[in-house]
Order: sequence, then C-alpha cells, then structure tokens
Amino acid sequence: MFEAGEWRQLIVALDETELDQKNDPELWFLLGKAHRELGQAELGFDAFAKALQLDPVSPLLRLEAVEALLSCNEWALARQLLQQPAGAIAAQLPLGRWALARCASRLGEPNQAESQLMGLQADGGLDLERLGVGLSECNLLLGDLDRARFCLDRLFELAPHHVDGLLLEVELLRAKPSVDFAGSVDALLSRSPGSRRLQLACAEALFDWKEPDQADDLFQAAIRQHGLAGRLVNGYVRMLVSTYRLDALKQAKQQCNAPYPPLQFEILEAKCLIGLNRWAEAIAALQALPMQFSTAYLLCQIYRHSGQFDQSLALALQLPQLAGLNPDRGYDAAMELLALGQWQLGWSLYENRFFGASKRFITPAGVEPRMSQELPHAQQVIVFSEQGIGDSIMMASMLPDLQAVAADLTVLVQPRLMSLFVHSFPDLRICSSIDESIFRSADRCYGLGSLGQFFRPKPEHCPGTPFLAVPDQETLRWRQQLQRLPPGRRVGVAWFGGGLVETAQHRSIPLTQLLPLLQVEGVNWVNLQYNHDPTELDQLAREHGVQIHHFEGVTADLQATAALTAQLDLVITVQQTAAHIAGAIGTPAWVLLPRSAEWRYGMQGSQMPWYNSVELFRQSSPGDWNVPIKAIQSRLGAWLAEPASQNEGQQLS
Repeated sequence: MFEAGEWRQLIVALDETELDQKNDPELWFLLGKAHRELGQAELGFDAFAKALQLDPVSPLLRLEAVEALLSCNEWALARQLLQQPAGAIAAQLPLGRWALARCASRLGEPNQAESQLMGLQADGGLDLERLGVGLSECNLLLGDLDRARFCLDRLFELAPHHVDGLLLEVELLRAKPSVDFAGSVDALLSRSPGSRRLQLACAEALFDWKEPDQADDLFQAAIRQHGLAGRLVNGYVRMLVSTYRLDALKQAKQQCNAPYPPLQFEILEAKCLIGLNRWAEAIAALQALPMQFSTAYLLCQIYRHSGQFDQSLALALQLPQLAGLNPDRGYDAAMELLALGQWQLGWSLYENRFFGASKRFITPAGVEPRMSQELPHAQQVIVFSEQGIGDSIMMASMLPDLQAVAADLTVLVQPRLMSLFVHSFPDLRICSSIDESIFRSADRCYGLGSLGQFFRPKPEHCPGTPFLAVPDQETLRWRQQLQRLPPGRRVGVAWFGGGLVETAQHRSIPLTQLLPLLQVEGVNWVNLQYNHDPTELDQLAREHGVQIHHFEGVTADLQATAALTAQLDLVITVQQTAAHIAGAIGTPAWVLLPRSAEWRYGMQGSQMPWYNSVELFRQSSPGDWNVPIKAIQSRLGAWLAEPASQNEGQQLS
C-alpha cells in the first residue's frame, strides 16, 4: 500500500492493527506518512511522536516528522525537534538546514533564513523545488514581494502544481490583493483541486477578505472530499463562530473528528450566544464551566457590553493572572483593560501582540520590536506603524511626545500614509521601507501602539488636539472642488468599517438605513467611504433622490482624503478611518457606535479621549441603530439652523 501510494487504505489497515503492542517505529512512521501525503499531517502527529519515542536517533524519521510539522505551520515545534540533542545529525543534513531556515523565516528571522538558504544553494545539496519554496517564503516575509514573485515563478517552471508554492501564492495574494480576489483564489484552486491544505488556506483567505459565501462553499466542498477532521475543523468552526451560526456549530461538533488544535466547544457556543445577544444564556453556560481564562474573558465581555462595568472590571483585573504566559491571552486581557479605561495596566499587556498569533500581521517584514518596554529617552529609536490605517493615525498623535525625548527618530509607515505623514511631521524621518543596517543600529524599536505605555498612561493624558496637516495647494484644490457643489453645508459620510467579518458587521450600517439623515434638506453629502460600491450610490440617487458626491480616487489617497475632510463642515461616520482622519485634522465628526465599540472609543459617554472634535453616538441595545440615528437627526436639524460654518463661507480664489 505504501509503495502504491494507497494512503487511505493504508490508514485503515494500520488503524485495525494494534500498533501499541508491536513497538515497531516503522509502522508508526507509515501511519504518520500516510496522513501527511493526504494533506492532513496533523492527524499523524501522534504517530510520528510514537515512532520517535521508539527510534529517537533516526535522522530520516525525524526529518519526516519535521516536514509534517512544517506543513501545518508548527514552526516552533519543528525547530525544537531539530534542536534537540537527538536531532543533531538531522539538523546538519541539507533537508534539516532547509527546515531550520524556514522556521527562522516564520519566527521573525527572515534575513538569517535568506543567508542560510543561499548557503544551501551554493552547496548544491538541496533539490531546487524546496530551495524555491524557501527563497519565495523568506522574500515574502522580508516584504520584497517582487522578488518573492520571481522566486515563485521559477518554482512553478519546475513544478507547476507544487502545493507549498501554491500556499505561498495565497499569502502573496493576501499581501498584494487583486481587484478580483475571489477569482484569483479560484484560479489557484484549479491548479491543485484535490489539495486539502490549499482548500483550507483559500477558504480562510476568502473569509478574511469578506467573501463569506464563497468561503462557506469551499469549506463544504473540502469537507465532502476529505471529511471534517483536524485543521479543517478549526478553520470551518472559526467561520461559524465569527458569523454566529450556532446551529451549524452544534452540527459540526457532532460530525467532526480530532480538531487540531483541540477545541472547547462549550466556549465556542458561548461566543455564538454573545454574538446573537443572547447574553443570559451565555452567562448561564459560562458559569457552568470551571473558571479559567476563556470563561472569565467572555463573562468580562458580556458584562462590559451590557453596561455592568463594575462586574466587568472585577473580572478584567483577574485576566492577567489567568492568562499566564500565553501571549494571545495576554493580548486579549490588554484589550479588555484598555476598553475599561485601565490604560496603564492594559498597555503593559498590550506588548503581547508581538509574541502571539497576530505578530506577522502587525509587524512589517524585516522589522521586529527591540526593548519595546524600555524608555525611549536619549535613544536611537525606530517606530513602525501597525494594524489598521485608523489605528496608525490615532497612535501617531504620540510621535511629537516621542520626538521630544528621543535622540534620533525614524518612523516606518504603510505606503498609503507616506505623503500625509511627511507633510504632517516635517522634522521627522518618515519612510515606507528601511535598510537593515539602520534597523540594526537603533537602540529601540517600537510599534506605534507601544508608545501608549510612556505617553498615555490614562485617557486624560490625551491632548485631543489636531496633529495632521495638508499642503496649501491641496487645501486650495479641495476648497475649489467643494465650491462647485450646490449651496448648503458639506458633510462627509462613511457607513461601513473594515477589520474582520464579525467586527465589520457590528460597526457597519446599510446606507439606506441612514436615509433619515441623508434626506435632510440643506446638506451636500460627500463620500468618504473607502472601497465603496459605486452602484450603491447610483441606486440611492435613483430610488431615493439622494446624491452623495464622490470625487474619484479621494478615499484611496489619504492625503487627498485628509485635505477634503479639512474643508468639510462635518463628518458623520461609523467607527472607521474617516473618524480618525477627521479627529486628527480637527474637523467636527459625529460617530455612530455599536453597543460593543472598539476599546479606543471607551464604553460610555460622548467624548473620545484621542480627539476633541469627535462626538460619539452610541447604540442603546446591540444591533439597534435607531437611537443614534435619531439623535444625530435631531442634532443635524439644530446644527443646520446655526450660522454657516467658515468652510461654507469660503469663496473660490
């Protein structure tokens, strides 16, 4: 069966054999190998572990186990297996050196990995396909997408359907998405339609890029083909929990086999209940479980969302101890404490984001925090923007504080922020990429969010004053553009937010639900919505007689967006980047918030610590936008009755 590649039959035959009684490492090896060949290596981890217990010195067995771990992204475990004394021989072989290089790439050392791979290339002891995978991967993680593309193309010339290459293609697509993301994913799937690993990666990518229907279809196809087991369970369940599909989750619980990593379905069901606002049921379910981090964390969220802040805070203060050394739990604890206004303690735990699962999504390629909890005073400092554009703008309010105490400062930002930040902070060194020698010469390297522990220990330490600026020519250009609109106030509008599917769903409002505002007379509405659907604006005008003026390219160009926002009389938006730009530029903004708002907006009140010009309008109950919309409608009428703003009175130069 092994020689013929009859992997499923081999697994059945071995499962019917009492392997524990035979003490034969080769039989355990065959079981692990069969699972790996089927793209479900995680189901064979125990088999490889048993084989290594029986034969710990076999380098070939150890390398097979390492490759199984690599195929499931278990980089730290793979490295550990090679760094054990029994792995010394395996680690010196070309395949072992290649595996260690891949682990280095994924564990924050891509420059070191590239050097190791180039050494392997010079030695000529490694097959070209694996070399292509390693070089593509490290260039992707270094942020050199063009070189990663080149390496992948060379790999596909050798092996057009190489699954590891196709998985890297998915990552490259996520880093540099095409206009038709779903179509690009379908094209990838057609190149290896039977690959379970590729199906899982593509389904997760589709879901993260807000294509939930296509993701669901792909998950269902993969489950029909391969069964609901291992990592496929976890990917599918993550989608179900994120979309609060409680019945489907319960069905998956009955049908699944060996989730990897193991899942606690009682906690996942409680998460669904919270998302469905069935809080009493969620509390009852959680209180029936032993008190542990996940239980306390979810109860803390329920109490916070329901306005029981004392109970929420009491639990939040227990979270750091319950989190132990787990960085992902430490980060979750930080979010709760920050949301409850306990910033000083929250910031100290916030650093966990650089050690958990989200690290590679918030840290620029080739850069990592260095002594990020040590004071920056009189030091050579590098700061990098992280997470979303809105977060980066908000946290940039601390750059002047840092500049006042650091000996030297370099700020690394996303390319979209370059022109806006260069003009707003003319005395700072702003860049969108950084030379390795400059990075290595710095004494400290911080994420923008790490500055909070030094300069914003409490909400009242936020000055709230504007800190972004735009060039005079941009100001004039947008003043002239807006003067061409009909008479009336100029109000920017944005109605849906980004982020993960579940958070975007909570913070977004259907455009037609804003009609009580949009139909108010005397307002020129201006689009500030990034990635809007033009047909939605056409339909609004056709069916409701409401025109939202759109200026081509403005929402993609952040400096143009800031200059336009500065010339508006008011911005009305959900919680998203438009709110941050308005607050940072000093334009009045009214922000509609869900009941469970992001931590930066606080839990109650109409003021946002970070911006004086922002006023908050909160839901009184989850999912009900009527209260904030009616409050803004009332305010809008009173505001329109006031004398015209300075912006409206400006004339063309």
